[in-house]
Amino acid sequence: MKEFDKALASARTAEKLAPADPTVLEQLCELELITANTTAALGCYEKLKSMGPLDALTQTYYGLALFRSGKQDESIKVLEQAARSTPAIAETMNVLGIVYYKRKQFDNAISVLKNAVETAPDVFEIRYNLALAHLARGNKAAAISQYNLIKTGDRKLADQLYRVLQGDKVISVSDMMRSKR
Repeated sequence: MKEFDKALASARTAEKLAPADPTVLEQLCELELITANTTAALGCYEKLKSMGPLDALTQTYYGLALFRSGKQDESIKVLEQAARSTPAIAETMNVLGIVYYKRKQFDNAISVLKNAVETAPDVFEIRYNLALAHLARGNKAAAISQYNLIKTGDRKLADQLYRVLQGDKVISVSDMMRSKR
């Protein structure tokens, strides 16, 4: 986390030196989000949005900041718009799936996470999230199917899912922001 703190301090300095540069601001916003400075991230993304339209990936992070700030309906609107981008962005669909999951909209979560898996079949965190959504809908067979695919590529994540399948508590859905860049 110390490296992120250094990067965040540098990005804040760069933003002061070039406040009208959207590239600098975009980096600052993402670092605020990664370091869980949700209020700062949300304000940053709103400032960036006022400079012009956001690309789909930046909209994804803005939608995540909105969700973490408790603005769930607005978050879903932003994320759904980003999910309609071409080409499809798996990370966007994963974040939207997580938001649906956390709102207990499991059918929506399953649908969007299936699309994310089609876009990025080797991103096992998405498969994990899909398995959790299937479990939430009571479809253990579909969750086991995802488990079998996960264990071929990410043993640690497969072990975590195995514990969930055996009745242990769900640890968390993965939002991929912890490992971002």
